[in-house]
Amino acid sequence: MPRITSTKRWRRWKDQHPKSHLLNRAKLRAKKRGIPFALTVNDIEWPTHCPVLGFELDYNKTPSGSRWRLENIPSLDRRDNSLGYVPGNVFVISYRANTLKRDASLIEIKALLAYMAV
Repeated sequence: MPRITSTKRWRRWKDQHPKSHLLNRAKLRAKKRGIPFALTVNDIEWPTHCPVLGFELDYNKTPSGSRWRLENIPSLDRRDNSLGYVPGNVFVISYRANTLKRDASLIEIKALLAYMAV
Protein backbone atom coordinates (compact mmCIF):
# COMPACT_ATOMS: atom_id res chain seq x y z
CA MET A 1 0.00 0.00 0.00
CA PRO A 2 1.44 3.42 -0.95
CA ARG A 3 2.53 5.65 1.86
CA ILE A 4 0.62 8.91 2.33
CA THR A 5 3.07 11.77 2.72
CA SER A 6 2.42 14.98 4.58
CA THR A 7 2.30 16.75 1.20
CA LYS A 8 -0.49 14.46 0.03
CA ARG A 9 -2.38 14.99 3.29
CA TRP A 10 -1.99 18.75 2.94
CA ARG A 11 -3.25 18.70 -0.66
CA ARG A 12 -6.23 16.56 0.34
CA TRP A 13 -7.04 18.91 3.23
CA LYS A 14 -6.67 21.96 0.96
CA ASP A 15 -9.04 20.46 -1.60
CA GLN A 16 -11.59 19.55 1.10
CA HIS A 17 -11.41 22.94 2.88
CA PRO A 18 -10.90 25.64 0.20
CA LYS A 19 -12.29 28.46 2.36
CA SER A 20 -9.95 27.66 5.24
CA HIS A 21 -7.10 27.37 2.76
CA LEU A 22 -7.80 30.89 1.44
CA LEU A 23 -7.80 32.22 5.00
CA ASN A 24 -4.56 30.41 5.87
CA ARG A 25 -2.84 31.94 2.83
CA ALA A 26 -4.15 35.39 3.82
CA LYS A 27 -2.92 34.89 7.37
CA LEU A 28 0.58 34.12 6.06
CA ARG A 29 0.51 37.24 3.85
CA ALA A 30 -0.65 39.36 6.79
CA LYS A 31 2.12 38.05 9.02
CA LYS A 32 4.73 38.65 6.31
CA ARG A 33 3.50 42.24 5.76
CA GLY A 34 2.91 43.00 9.43
CA ILE A 35 -0.79 43.78 9.00
CA PRO A 36 -3.68 42.70 11.23
CA PHE A 37 -5.41 39.36 10.70
CA ALA A 38 -8.50 38.50 12.74
CA LEU A 39 -10.76 36.37 10.54
CA THR A 40 -12.54 33.06 10.72
CA VAL A 41 -14.46 31.31 7.95
CA ASN A 42 -17.70 32.52 9.57
CA ASP A 43 -16.64 36.19 9.39
CA ILE A 44 -16.86 36.22 5.60
CA GLU A 45 -19.79 35.96 3.22
CA TRP A 46 -18.94 33.26 0.65
CA PRO A 47 -20.92 34.09 -2.54
CA THR A 48 -21.56 31.58 -5.30
CA HIS A 49 -20.91 34.23 -7.96
CA CYS A 50 -18.40 37.06 -8.22
CA PRO A 51 -20.17 40.20 -6.94
CA VAL A 52 -18.10 42.32 -9.36
CA LEU A 53 -18.14 40.37 -12.65
CA GLY A 54 -21.07 38.04 -12.06
CA PHE A 55 -19.66 34.68 -13.08
CA GLU A 56 -19.72 31.58 -10.88
CA LEU A 57 -16.86 31.14 -8.43
CA ASP A 58 -15.14 27.75 -8.39
CA TYR A 59 -14.27 26.97 -4.76
CA ASN A 60 -12.84 23.61 -5.82
CA LYS A 61 -9.90 25.40 -7.38
CA THR A 62 -7.56 27.34 -5.15
CA PRO A 63 -4.68 29.66 -5.91
CA SER A 64 -1.67 27.39 -6.15
CA GLY A 65 0.67 26.37 -8.91
CA SER A 66 -0.68 26.49 -12.45
CA ARG A 67 -4.27 26.82 -11.22
CA TRP A 68 -3.53 30.38 -10.07
CA ARG A 69 -4.27 31.65 -13.57
CA LEU A 70 -7.90 30.54 -13.47
CA GLU A 71 -10.02 33.67 -13.43
CA ASN A 72 -13.07 32.30 -11.63
CA ILE A 73 -11.33 31.15 -8.48
CA PRO A 74 -12.27 33.01 -5.30
CA SER A 75 -9.96 35.70 -4.03
CA LEU A 76 -10.00 37.69 -0.78
CA ASP A 77 -10.30 41.44 -1.34
CA ARG A 78 -9.49 43.98 1.37
CA ARG A 79 -11.72 47.00 0.82
CA ASP A 80 -9.34 49.23 2.81
CA ASN A 81 -5.80 47.83 2.62
CA SER A 82 -4.67 49.79 5.68
CA LEU A 83 -7.11 47.91 7.94
CA GLY A 84 -5.79 44.45 7.13
CA TYR A 85 -7.73 41.21 7.23
CA VAL A 86 -10.45 42.06 9.74
CA PRO A 87 -14.20 41.38 9.77
CA GLY A 88 -16.13 43.83 7.62
CA ASN A 89 -13.11 44.69 5.49
CA VAL A 90 -12.64 41.43 3.57
CA PHE A 91 -14.86 40.26 0.72
CA VAL A 92 -14.73 37.34 -1.69
CA ILE A 93 -14.50 38.31 -5.36
CA SER A 94 -13.05 36.50 -8.36
CA TYR A 95 -9.33 36.42 -8.97
CA ARG A 96 -10.01 38.24 -12.25
CA ALA A 97 -11.84 41.11 -10.52
CA ASN A 98 -9.14 41.36 -7.86
CA THR A 99 -6.46 41.44 -10.54
CA LEU A 100 -8.27 44.21 -12.42
CA LYS A 101 -8.52 46.41 -9.33
CA ARG A 102 -5.12 45.55 -7.85
CA ASP A 103 -3.00 48.04 -9.74
CA ALA A 104 -5.49 50.66 -10.92
CA SER A 105 -6.72 53.72 -9.07
CA LEU A 106 -10.36 54.76 -9.21
CA ILE A 107 -9.40 57.60 -11.58
CA GLU A 108 -7.65 55.14 -13.91
CA ILE A 109 -10.61 52.75 -13.89
CA LYS A 110 -13.02 55.62 -14.68
CA ALA A 111 -10.75 56.77 -17.50
CA LEU A 112 -10.65 53.23 -18.91
CA LEU A 113 -14.43 52.94 -18.64
CA ALA A 114 -14.90 56.26 -20.44
CA TYR A 115 -12.54 55.13 -23.20
CA MET A 116 -14.27 51.78 -23.63
CA ALA A 117 -17.79 53.26 -23.58
CA VAL A 118 -17.11 55.32 -26.74
